[in-house]
Amino acid sequence: MVRVADKHVLNQKEVGDLVADLVELGRLARVVERRGISFRKYFGKREKKTNRLPLYRVVAEDCDEFVYTDKELAGLRDRLEAASGSPKRGKGKSGKTAGPKKAGAEKKEEEKPAAAEAAAEPKGPEVWEFAES
Repeated sequence: MVRVADKHVLNQKEVGDLVADLVELGRLARVVERRGISFRKYFGKREKKTNRLPLYRVVAEDCDEFVYTDKELAGLRDRLEAASGSPKRGKGKSGKTAGPKKAGAEKKEEEKPAAAEAAAEPKGPEVWEFAES
């Protein structure tokens, strides 16, 4: 096998490394596509200067953005929550964004069912992580 750019003949180890990289790329493409985005679109969001790929996709009412760092994610989440007026949200034990806590959380018969109560609470941005799973 010959690399076209510089006519370098690849040895057996280099070919093996190339095949392993392609297999890993295919696996990562499936992870991204399971999250509802084409790999071509995701790869097209690569930063030109640093070649970094996005770590997160944030989807909210007026927002569909790709984010490259945890710091950017926190800033975007804060801006979206400030714009919507929804309360701050924290991460729960599952790592997912938790809703606002209510005082007197003990269950009473006259309380609304959990699904109806959750629907009444303001919703924050939906964050999709491109980590392996």
